[in-house]
Amino acid sequence: MTPRILLVLTLSLLPAVIAAQPAIYESKDKGVTTFSDQPSPGGRPMDLPLVNVIPGPGVAPPQAPASTPQAAATPYSQLSVVSPASGGTVWTNTGDFDLQLQVRPALQTRRGDAFRVKIDGKTLARTFSGPAISISESDWARSEATDNVLHSLQVSIVDQGGAVLMESAPVSFYLRRHTLAPAKAPRAR
Repeated sequence: MTPRILLVLTLSLLPAVIAAQPAIYESKDKGVTTFSDQPSPGGRPMDLPLVNVIPGPGVAPPQAPASTPQAAATPYSQLSVVSPASGGTVWTNTGDFDLQLQVRPALQTRRGDAFRVKIDGKTLARTFSGPAISISESDWARSEATDNVLHSLQVSIVDQGGAVLMESAPVSFYLRRHTLAPAKAPRAR
């Protein structure tokens, strides 16, 4: 139990303890005043004022974590990258490739919602309005990892103000280019 909760509990029980307090008796014997909770011969009950209680700061009851505004505002239940598949390979010589998304319900373009794509952690400059997206090499050429074979991809749905409504799980894929192996020199005999 936290100290704050213990303090609130103690302060809430204090009035009941005070009300249930037994009477206090005062008696005098040979010039000495004695106070007791037991009556004694010649003792008289005392009317004591209530204990001065200063209420502490109010403690709000614990609340469930508030849902983020973006989670409450999203009308979407699913967003995932279908192609390229996670761990899959895209073969291209130009760097262009197609991206296929699955979104439920359909993207609400009339509200101004759009897809935003991140490749290798870099957000592409343009947004997209459909689940079939063609990515050109110039779209992601500014990525620091353009010469790498392994790339990461993540898609989000954004509203017209740019606030993220939902994000897909990240997908890693391999981008391979066709190359011609140099001809081997004939072996000398």
